[in-house]
Amino acid sequence: MAVLAMDTATDALAVAVGSRGDSLASACIRVPRGHSRLLQPTVAKLLTAAGIDPADLSGICVGVGPGSYTGIRMAVSTAKAMATALGVPLYTVSTLAAIADAAAVAEQGPVAVLPLLYARRERAFGAVYTWSEAGAGVHGAGASPIGDGSPETAHSAWTVAASPQVKSLAEWVEVATSLRQASWRVIVVHDLRSQKPQVQVQLADVVAALYQAADAVAGLTDVAPGIGPALLRLAAAGVTDRVSGDAVHSVAPDYALAVEAEVKLAERSDPHGNR
Repeated sequence: MAVLAMDTATDALAVAVGSRGDSLASACIRVPRGHSRLLQPTVAKLLTAAGIDPADLSGICVGVGPGSYTGIRMAVSTAKAMATALGVPLYTVSTLAAIADAAAVAEQGPVAVLPLLYARRERAFGAVYTWSEAGAGVHGAGASPIGDGSPETAHSAWTVAASPQVKSLAEWVEVATSLRQASWRVIVVHDLRSQKPQVQVQLADVVAALYQAADAVAGLTDVAPGIGPALLRLAAAGVTDRVSGDAVHSVAPDYALAVEAEVKLAERSDPHGNR
């Protein structure tokens, strides 16, 4: 019952293969512009290293973003093609959920994880995931579990307290502050230190504020090697979407934000939509 997992929504190309949530082999390569060139060779090498033939796979799991507009499509299109060709189910997971799971894998008590991916213009894709060993209570209005709630899954207590969305970085600082005031141990994971030097200078104050608002802060590069194994764990726990057959074709990336070209076109258009 082997599952192949992949994510290309960030600078990190993450791939893993495993069974029942346990990783047999995984790889993580930081290639900001090389996903299209390296994804399929990496998948092939990983399956070979794990001694698994593609025909033996029982499912494909993919991170659907949000994140890089171009990057997300690489893993999603590859996963859809493989699931269709092999006739196996396709599991979809938020990339932010996988980052949160990777960041909190060693945590022992209640924790709130806030993964942030830079979305330009001093904004970030983000979400809030809370986890409690006892799995007690609903953490936040409209919260929903990531896992299936079965007692044998270690991650059944994960809860979505705030679904993926785009906010200004200043607003995300406020979110982290409020979580900490509510007695959560707050972990922030971000890719802000991976941006161009001039952008890092612009964001210096808000990054400093994030460090003050959280109990722990990690860079995306610190947790990226755990994204593939995290996808496997979440798939084993029961993810939000499982599609098969013709429904696989309906799976689409979660861009969470209009692409830059669409924004520029709208800015050049008059109120009636005419250029």
